[in-house]
Amino acid sequence: MPYVFNTKYPILIDEEYVNRTLNWYSTDSMDIYPGNVRDIGPDWRWKGVEIEYKFNSLGYRSKEIDEVDDNFILGFGCSYTEGVGIHEQDIWLPKVANKLGMDYVNLAKQSSGMDIQAYNAVLYKNSGLRLPKLVVVQWPQMFRYSFGYYDPEFNHTALWDRSYEKSVDGKWWTKRYIQDPGHMKINVLTWYHTFNNVWQSLGVPVVNFSWEEDLVDELQYSAIPCNFVDPEGVGSTQARDCCHDAPEFHDLTVEKLFNANVF
Repeated sequence: MPYVFNTKYPILIDEEYVNRTLNWYSTDSMDIYPGNVRDIGPDWRWKGVEIEYKFNSLGYRSKEIDEVDDNFILGFGCSYTEGVGIHEQDIWLPKVANKLGMDYVNLAKQSSGMDIQAYNAVLYKNSGLRLPKLVVVQWPQMFRYSFGYYDPEFNHTALWDRSYEKSVDGKWWTKRYIQDPGHMKINVLTWYHTFNNVWQSLGVPVVNFSWEEDLVDELQYSAIPCNFVDPEGVGSTQARDCCHDAPEFHDLTVEKLFNANVF
């Protein structure tokens, strides 16, 4: 899924989903759903359950940035934080915001890696958009990598994770990037500290966390802590797409974040 960098927009934009409201999205597919109903059976918790995916003018599953209260959290992350397969109110971010008595903006996007979070932080700072009172970021798997493709017709660059494709970029990712992790390790530290330095320069506190233990281990020597949230403890509950985790997983995440006194 490409995320477009164009100076017409304040941050990366997901053009395919701008101002759209959908009942199906990403791996939560209408094509797969009937088979899941058949295979899992009549007692499946998601049988007959409708989910709304409402995207704003930049293609994010969130309210508009200029519509939220001044006291708001700015959230970042991947498809789990975007809430693929679950209702928006069941994502960990609105649950945290509710407990803190704050509003929120969710800039999480499917298939995004650490690079997308860092790029969006830099763009947000230079955009003149309203500053949040708090930033909370769920760091995705560290092996994700988006390649840039310039389109001269539209004068924009599309950032696209094509790691698994049989292309020049996919082969480089498969045979070099994840085989000899030196380049990946440099990127992890660069993206992580770029993101945090942006918000530090603006005086906005950041809570960093990840469900990926190897990523947290990679960052253990950083002066900026990244909190590991152990995803175990909720069993095999699944979202409607049977790929992502159910609301219980998000409840556990909120519980562990508050127990860690990160807020």
